[in-house]
Amino acid sequence: MNKFLSSGLTLLLLMLASGDIHAQLEIEVTGGAGRRAPVAVVPFAWEGDDANAPFDITGLIAADLDRSGRFAPIPEDDMLQKPTSGIDVDFEDWSILGVEAVVIGKVTQTGANAYSVQFQLFDVFKREQLVGYRMPASRGTMRRVAHRAADMIYEKLTGIPGVFGTKVAYVTAQGGKDDRLFTLVVSDTDGQNEVTIMESSDPIMSPAWSPDSRRLAYVSFENNVSTIFVQTLRTGNRIKASSRAGINGAPAFSPDGRKLVLTLGGVDGNLDIHVLNLADRKLTRLTTNRAIDTEGTWATDGKTIYFTSDRSGRPQISRVGVNGGTP
Repeated sequence: MNKFLSSGLTLLLLMLASGDIHAQLEIEVTGGAGRRAPVAVVPFAWEGDDANAPFDITGLIAADLDRSGRFAPIPEDDMLQKPTSGIDVDFEDWSILGVEAVVIGKVTQTGANAYSVQFQLFDVFKREQLVGYRMPASRGTMRRVAHRAADMIYEKLTGIPGVFGTKVAYVTAQGGKDDRLFTLVVSDTDGQNEVTIMESSDPIMSPAWSPDSRRLAYVSFENNVSTIFVQTLRTGNRIKASSRAGINGAPAFSPDGRKLVLTLGGVDGNLDIHVLNLADRKLTRLTTNRAIDTEGTWATDGKTIYFTSDRSGRPQISRVGVNGGTP
């Protein structure tokens, strides 16, 4: 097993947070198994017209790795050296500190608003470079480039693709019982670059991404009726996916983005798993019993749906084919 993968973690996104709707999303590592691997993210060299680089790429890469729960970047003051080129990396110095991986880099200005961001990742134990990359950037894309670098570093060290450059969708709630305001928000994984998708005095629940990250499905209780919407983020246009009498909840996109699995229930409250074809609006019911079947999610091949059911007397994971059958 990859030595950097041995430490596990539980990462909790606070998807429903009370308080100021403009407060930054907080991501908390609530637990883990094993130690966090010590790493060093050396301050990147800067070559340009101004005294300092336009963005602290070093700090963001270190923060991303730290927030993953798998790595513990050492403080800059503890570094015995601060190399900016591979030839200057002294593996013995880093071994003394117990550091397992070292990141170095440079930001070079190439034009009025044009930069080149270069980084290298070294394995201290093997005394070799693991990856090196150069990316173009502007002032407006520096943050995205830093997240992308952290993604590549994370994947090289763990074998798992990084998600620092992706987005999260979450719901905040502000106010008291009689004047509560719910807000659906999209932001970077570190809570920066927040964009409000919608606001409502009625609850909003269960945001779910389409595979291409261009749409969100969610549940809104506008007019005191649970309704599943699919909203295109670029235009703000939204369509009703389901607003039948009773319960409409837990939407999840299929791997190809063409269908939604839904949890629907009649006025009697019985919940079953359904699949909605977004193109022709055809709705297919997959479960038909008196048990509670809910929270459907797709297998990666799009042919099977897993869901939670209490048909055995207690909640368990069941599965059913998208064309129906006995779970």
